[in-house]
Amino acid sequence: TDIAGSTDRIAAVGDAVWRETLDSFRRLVRQVIDRYGAREVNTRGDDFFVVASSPSIAIAIARDTRSEAASIGLQVRSGIHLGEVEHQGDDYAGLTVHIGARVGGLASAGEILISQTVRDSLAGSLVDSTSRGRHSLKGVPDEWTIFAVDD
Repeated sequence: TDIAGSTDRIAAVGDAVWRETLDSFRRLVRQVIDRYGAREVNTRGDDFFVVASSPSIAIAIARDTRSEAASIGLQVRSGIHLGEVEHQGDDYAGLTVHIGARVGGLASAGEILISQTVRDSLAGSLVDSTSRGRHSLKGVPDEWTIFAVDD
């Protein structure tokens, strides 16, 4: 997840105000992460890399993060992927991490995008999604079908 339009926002409000906004955003996101028992892996700038115990929990986190961010005047975009990862100390690495980041990079403000892998794992759940078509993900083999989570 990251804040949509953050560079424009920083330019408009200045560094000091942005720092306060970013602190508030991080505090809200961490409360959401804790609520669902997920794990913050890292944050750089205004993004968050989070690991959740299931795709439906990841979607709930993304939805709640979107709502909480809106309460302080921010819009976020999120990308979710499911797969094997390499553990490197407290961090995660591997192609799965890159795919998740690339999926998130395709999202518009307020949008939660998921990979086909996530969509398939949600069969039988109450989560609906709409196809956003096939996409090439920078540095990732093949094309990937991407879906937007319906509200």
